[in-house]
Amino acid sequence: MTTRTVALTGALGNAGRVISRRLEEGGYRVIPIDVLPSRNPFFEPSRVVDLTCYGDTVANLHGADAVVHFGSNPWPDSDFFTGADRFRNNTIATFNVFQAACQLGIRRVVYASSETVQGHPYVAVHPERIPILESDAPLPQTAYALSKLTAELLGEHLCRMHGTVFLGLRCANILYDVPGHHAGYDLVPGYWADAAVRRETLWKYVDSLDVADAVVCALEAPVARSEVFNIAAADTIMNVGTRALFEAHFPKTVIADEFGEFATPVSLAKAADLIGWVPKRRWRDRLAGHAHPP
Repeated sequence: MTTRTVALTGALGNAGRVISRRLEEGGYRVIPIDVLPSRNPFFEPSRVVDLTCYGDTVANLHGADAVVHFGSNPWPDSDFFTGADRFRNNTIATFNVFQAACQLGIRRVVYASSETVQGHPYVAVHPERIPILESDAPLPQTAYALSKLTAELLGEHLCRMHGTVFLGLRCANILYDVPGHHAGYDLVPGYWADAAVRRETLWKYVDSLDVADAVVCALEAPVARSEVFNIAAADTIMNVGTRALFEAHFPKTVIADEFGEFATPVSLAKAADLIGWVPKRRWRDRLAGHAHPP
């Protein structure tokens, strides 16, 4: 499957900018969409669209061959009121994007789901076993996670109703090779003194460039039904073994016998099998000057 024109929501976000560059480098024409205007529209033009307005969403997806939907409020819930607002915004926007794609005859939508549907922040629940599979029962703990799980259900049922294929990327915590960034690799060594700092993510992460590669793989893969995929680096963010981390913080979690020493706690096999994606970047390569295991 080759798609030439892609409407990209959340185009001015951290991940959106990386995805946009990767798509353009791959020969795609990108229709950038965001809820806020660019600070420099001459350098970075985009369409300002409120995705909670269905008519505006349809109008701005018109002419696209595929949609990449990364436009949502990504912040974790701080109370019931912020959670309610986040669920409303994310769910309505996602429904509008998904249904607009169906109305316009767009046959492929790739969207950002989230690792959070699996139990983040893992206070009230714990993983039954690792590696975690996409088919394991979801355990959403926040309104944000519920909004992402709702997106997955919408994709499944709208595919059944209209034939558009929706591929969800359950992205781990996205890191950027940008010094000073709030999610930059330069912060990683600071996590090693206390593993509890990253416990809520199960110590998972993924490079922003690998996320962009996953988007392209999902756009081009010959997949005929809606699916979700774990998207994470092959290792954890820590400089100690994964088994030791789980034995200390999640002693009830069953660990597969063949589990690799530093392996990520989610299975990446489905993404490799169905869309041909495997992660290429590791923090060990980004931070070659720091002391860490090989």
